[in-house]
Formats: sequence, structure tokens, C-alpha cells
Amino acid sequence: MGRKAKKVISIFLTVVLLFITVPSIEQSNMKTVKAASYNTIAAVNYAMTWGGSKRNPAYKTYDSDCANFVSQCLKAGGLDIYTAWVPTLKDTLANMGFTIIQNPSADQVEPGDVMFYDTTYTGEANHTTIITSKVNGVPKITGHTTNVLDGNYTDKSGTCSWKYGNITWAAILHTSSVSYSNIPKNCTISVDKTSINVGDTVTFTYNIDDAAIRDVGIDRDGSRYASVEVNNSRGTVSYKFNEAGTYCCIIEGRNNVGFNCSTGVYVTVTDSYTPAKPSIKKINIEGKNGYVNFTWDNVKNATCYNLFLYATNNLSEPVQSHWAIRKNTLRIVIPNGTYVVKLCSENETSNGNYYTDGDLSTQFTVNNDPQKPSITSIKTNKSNGNTTFNWNSFRNCTCYNLFIYNINDLEKPVQSHWAIRKNEITIPLDNGTYVAKLCSENETSLGNYYTDGDISDRFVVSIEQHRHEYTKKIIKQPTCKETGIALYTCSCGDTYKEVISKVSHKFTEKSTQSEYLKQSATCTKPAVYYYKCETCSAKGTETYLNGTMLGHLWNTEYSIDKKATCTETGIKSIHCKRCGAKKNSEIVNKIGHMYKKTVSKATKEKNGKIVEECVYCGKNKIKSVIYHPEMITLSKETFTYNGSVQKPKVTIWGANGQIINKSNYIVKYSSGCKKVGTYKVTILFIGNYSGKMKTEFKILPPKTNIRKVSRTLNGIKLTWNKKPCSGYKIYRKTGNSSYKLVKIITRPSVCSYTDRSIKKDRTKYTYRIKTYKSVGKKVIESKTSESKGISWSK
Repeated sequence: MGRKAKKVISIFLTVVLLFITVPSIEQSNMKTVKAASYNTIAAVNYAMTWGGSKRNPAYKTYDSDCANFVSQCLKAGGLDIYTAWVPTLKDTLANMGFTIIQNPSADQVEPGDVMFYDTTYTGEANHTTIITSKVNGVPKITGHTTNVLDGNYTDKSGTCSWKYGNITWAAILHTSSVSYSNIPKNCTISVDKTSINVGDTVTFTYNIDDAAIRDVGIDRDGSRYASVEVNNSRGTVSYKFNEAGTYCCIIEGRNNVGFNCSTGVYVTVTDSYTPAKPSIKKINIEGKNGYVNFTWDNVKNATCYNLFLYATNNLSEPVQSHWAIRKNTLRIVIPNGTYVVKLCSENETSNGNYYTDGDLSTQFTVNNDPQKPSITSIKTNKSNGNTTFNWNSFRNCTCYNLFIYNINDLEKPVQSHWAIRKNEITIPLDNGTYVAKLCSENETSLGNYYTDGDISDRFVVSIEQHRHEYTKKIIKQPTCKETGIALYTCSCGDTYKEVISKVSHKFTEKSTQSEYLKQSATCTKPAVYYYKCETCSAKGTETYLNGTMLGHLWNTEYSIDKKATCTETGIKSIHCKRCGAKKNSEIVNKIGHMYKKTVSKATKEKNGKIVEECVYCGKNKIKSVIYHPEMITLSKETFTYNGSVQKPKVTIWGANGQIINKSNYIVKYSSGCKKVGTYKVTILFIGNYSGKMKTEFKILPPKTNIRKVSRTLNGIKLTWNKKPCSGYKIYRKTGNSSYKLVKIITRPSVCSYTDRSIKKDRTKYTYRIKTYKSVGKKVIESKTSESKGISWSK
């Protein structure tokens, strides 16, 4: 069949398939379908959606993605083509019957057609795009690698020509699309529910004829909110609404003639999840530590609240954000400034979180600066110069700082006292004229705030001369373990303490407690102890003897001091159980050798031996060699079948040429040993031998006898006795030559044979016959019959 005939049949089948699968397209509106049904509008829409720098996550992406992308567009248009290789894509379209034009003109191509390029100047296509529009007759292309969307590079580097490179080809696909004579018609849509709650689903029932592409459009507030693509001219489709509002829903479609849509149906979506609008009820500025308290009433559907703090000079970005507040109050630290807050309610549900913004609060000002302090009184003790300062409490103060200045230098304080957390302080001062400055401080987590007070009035410190007279009192007695303390007190109240050195130990006391034991009593010496301090019980370094020596505790039995060996005498004595002292030493006689026999068994390849070794000193001597088995001989290696079990006798020969005693092995035969066949003999060695050896013997089929050799008109005829076998083999010797097989008889019941291949002269022919038996895949022959000869002519 020629290519033209194939193309006609392909067009015919495609048209028939299109009529069957698209019942909403009337025959009167259809013009032509070539090669395959291809929806150029769907292909172009896909290209505009995923062209340029965008990638569809449903497909694999390649570094060189041009053919991969164009294949996706063709698949969206109804052509089941998918390849990532440019030459394959071009050849596939050509093989499907689409026209390929080299270096096409602009009027030969339309949107939906595929372009191929030779950018490497090799004469082969290595890049591809798809035409997505024509503007003033000029085609616009879309593709990947390089990323182009409707004629423009997506990196904003300029426009891209639809033709470039060495050679350009166009695959003409637009002529295979379904064409219509009118815009889509019979557009209707209805819904199963017009009022729903957020999260509910609405089912649309729609109808639209003569549309190449179609979808359900969902609009809110005059703009497109969502689209649901539909594949059939009529049917149902569902959509879940997740936001409150009033939606206008239509069925809309497009074809090569134009666009049409239905009248809209309205769906109202209410929200039972969104929380009520909250508002700040009270703002309490504490000031101290910078705290500000916010309170509000709980509102319906709110599971938590979010509070945002804004500076009045910047309402676009909050200075503080506090999320998921699960009570109706919040206490936070705020720096100085003028602010407003916004409280938002939140409802956390399994369908998601819902939010409602409250209004901005009234403006409020935070001033964390502490109140200016002042000193109320200054009192000086003339005997020691200790000066006490007093002051009242002040607003926003968490502590105070006091600075003392000499009247001659008001720049650098002579004393600085920080973070005073009470309303008075007493400090020692030398003689002189001073002023003081008290500062208030407010400590917050965002920083500290300070306010300086005024300089106080002058005050004079004049300490009267005084001669101390101290009395001594020991308030802690010294011991040999610790120092003591003496307190000295003057009438003016001044005191000081003095350390009294430790006294010496008195190691005079004896104690037999274990902690003072230096060495226990032995067989020859009494116990030795350290002296104990009579005051603190410390252990001294001097020792004394206590008690009596223990004396030896002798064993009643002798102990071996040196073991006797096979060649040397030993020594024994009586030992003390406590100290190991010895007495009554005696000589122990030599014990002599005591041999133990060890057998190393002979294996199939290696001799064994019998060794006698002394158990005491290890001296050994070889008593005998066990020669390894070297050969098996059988009493008979072949038997002739007689209907009875037949087994040969076994003889094992050692490497020294001697027969190995039967007590050193066990003979095992294969099962049966009765029928014609080959049988194994296994020798299992025992006693002074180990391992095994194998050999085999045969039971041959019974041999036959030639009954008669005679001349016939046709040749020499042989007859023989019938035997239980699988058949017979006939051997012939001509003259003095050797025997050769001339015939195999495969039927055991046939007991005669006529040799027709002889020469009819005086040549003598001699015959022998063997029976044979087929056992598995093996053939076992009997022994040869006696030979009989004859000549053709006498």
C-alpha cells in the first residue's frame, strides 16, 4: 500500500473516531481533519500557560527542554506524542502524515504549527518551538531553551524572530484542527445550591455546544476568581468555596470563530468561621519598668487574638507584633513614644485559620522617664564621718544613684553609689566640704531611663580627734585544728578582729581503733599503732607496740616447694598458714616418664602415625606409621546378568604395598546390584583411618551364542539364541582383518540376520555377536559370543 493510500485511510478513521467521541459537534459544522484530530486552541493555551520560564511540575524537566515542552503542547492539543529529542519529534510528525515545509513563509503557518531550526549549521534540526499567535501577519513563537513567550524573551532582553538559524522547517498542523462555522452555542448552567457556608461544595450542571475548549468561570467583585476546565459538551462538575462572598458562575467556551458564554448564576457563600471584630477596652500605662496593660472583651468565634503596636508616624509597619494571645489582656514593655494599637481576632479551625481586623485604638503616649528626685536630709556622725542621706519615693523609680562631689571639683564625683533600692544610704566620708546629687532610674527590658536631681546644699564632714582604747575578748578559742578569733572593742564603737594561731597537737593518747593501726601483729611481731592527739584525735607519726606476737600456725600436711619432674627431684616442707614460713624440708623423688598414646589417622592422601608422649614433660616417640590407602582392587570388575544379586569382594592396599585390615573400613554398595548396569562401591574408613574412596563394577547383559551360519540366495544368514536385553550388535571380520560392527538389531525378539554386503567368492567371513542393554543414557554390552566363519563359495 502506498503512502497516499495510507494517508487517506488515516484521515477516514480519524473522522469516524471524531464523530463517535465528540457528539456535540454537528457534521454540518465540520470541514476537514487531516492525519489526526488536533485542537490548536488547546495546544496554544497550554503553550501560553507553561511557556517561557515556567515549567509544568507534572512533567520531567531537561536542561535542553525544547522538544519536551512542544510535545506537552501537542499532547494538550490531542496528539499523543511525547519525546524529548528534536529529530525524533520532527520525524514522528512527518510519519503521521503532517506536511513539513522547509524555510516556510509567514502566510503558510498559523498558531498551533510547530517550528524546527538548524542552529548548528549541520543540516539537521536541533531546536523547536510552537507558533502561539500572528500579529499583523507575523508569527509569534513560544518555547523553552531559550525561554520565549509569544515572541518575547522572558528575561526581558527583547523580541525573538520566528525564523532563525541555517534552515527552518514548519510542521503544518493547523489544517488538521476541527473548524466551526459559528461561535459556541446553547450555553446554559445551573447549580444545586445557591446559598452555602464556607468550605461547602457546589455542583454545576452545564451545556455548551461547538466549543473547542470550555470551562466554568467563577467571578467575584467583577473579576475572575477561579476557572474549572471541563472536557465534555455537557455534564456536571463540582467546586469547593473557601471564602465568603457572592459569586457569579458561567459556562464559557471558545473555537476558531470566537467566544460565547451563558448567563451567570449566583452563589452566596456565608462565613460562620470568621470571628467578630474586636476592640481595645482599656490602655493602662504603668510607667514603672516600662509596662503598659491592654484589656479587651472576648468576641464571638475567636480562639485567640493578635495585637500590633504602631508608632503614630509610621502606620505601615508595626514596631511590635504579639501573636496567638489566648486571654483578654496583655502586659508588654513599650519605649517612650506616641502609639496606636490594632487588635485582631483569630479563629483556628480544621479548615484553616480565619482573621478579623479591629480598628486602630485611640492615640496614647508612653513616658518611662522617672520623676525628678531630691534629698530630704543629710546627717553626719562626727566621731567617724559616716554620713546618712534620706529621700522620699518618686514616680516611675525602680532604684536610685547617689553621687558625692567635693565642693572644689563638681565634675568628678569622689564617690558613686548605683542601684540603691531603698530611700536611705549611710556612707563613710573624710573631712571636707561636699555636695550630693541624687538621680532616679527606671529599669525596663528595653533599656533604662534616668532623671537627674538637683545638687544638694553644702554639708561639712568634720571628724573629732579620738584615741582608741580597745579591750580584748576571745570569741573563739584556738585548737590544734582551727585558729581562734579575738575581738577588740573601743568605747567609741570601733572594733577589729585578730586571728589567734592554732595550738600544737598533744600526741600522748593510745588507741587500738583501726584508723590508728600501722601494722597488724604477725607470727614474730606484735601490732604497731600511731599515737592519738588527746585534743582533736589526729593521728601522729610516732608509734608504739601493743599486744603479743601471734606465733606460727603450721600446716599438718607437706606443701610442694618444687615439683619433681621426670628427670629432676623436687622439694617439700611444712608451711605456716599465716606468714608462709617453712620447716622440715624433704627431697621428693623423680616421677619418671608416663606415656600416653595418640593416634593421627591416615587419610586418602597422607600417612598417619601412632605417637607415645609423656604427660609430664612432653617427650614423645613414634611407635608406628599408618600407611595411607593407595588402591582398591575388586575380586571381579564385571559380572554377567543371572537374575541374582552379584557383588565383588574388596581389597584395600596401603602405600607400603600391604593389605589394610578389613576392621579399618566399611564397604557400601549401590542399591540393587542385580540388574544390568554400573554400580558404585564406597569405602568408608574407620579406626586408624579417615575419609572414603570409591570405585565401580558392572553387571553385563548375558552373552548369546551363534546357533548357525549358512548361505542363502541373498547372502550369509546368522541365527542366535534369544537373550533378555535391548538388542544385538553383529561384528564381522573379512579374511584376516579386524572385526567391524555391521549391524545393530534394536528388537530383542529378532534372532536372525542376513548379511547382504558380502562378496560372493571364496572370501571367508567370521562373525561375533554381543547383546546390549540400554540403562538410562548409557549402553552396556555383553561379552562377545564365540566366533563362527563361512565362505560364499566352497
